[in-house]
Amino acid sequence: VESTTAHDYDSDAVTAYALRDIAAGEQLQNTYSECMDVDCEYGEIKYTYVTQQILQDYGFVELYPRRWTLGPDENEVTAEIDELDDGTKQFQWIFRTPDSDGLEWIATQLERLQDMEPKLRADVEKHRIRGTSSAS
Repeated sequence: VESTTAHDYDSDAVTAYALRDIAAGEQLQNTYSECMDVDCEYGEIKYTYVTQQILQDYGFVELYPRRWTLGPDENEVTAEIDELDDGTKQFQWIFRTPDSDGLEWIATQLERLQDMEPKLRADVEKHRIRGTSSAS
């Protein structure tokens, strides 16, 4: 599905174009990085407006592909994870691979996130249990 821009403030309408029939109730998705209209600079921003920026700006993570800017500023690289038709995930570096300093930075961040994971999962579970008991 491709649509007209949602940022045309002179119009109350967004027009969507589909390449196939869409079943009643089928989910449609608008993308903030893969679109081909003026909002996405006709596809030019897909490697620069990445997943962490969309999460920061809109509070959610889009479907695949997901692109991440990684590394210290001077050694920043872009990585992409895409979901293939069979459901497997494919990883690739976009444009260039990180140097040893960049890989060290990425490894440090991964370790930091892995250290945080058990506590975060436990906190989420506590909130889930608390939310379930208050809904009864």
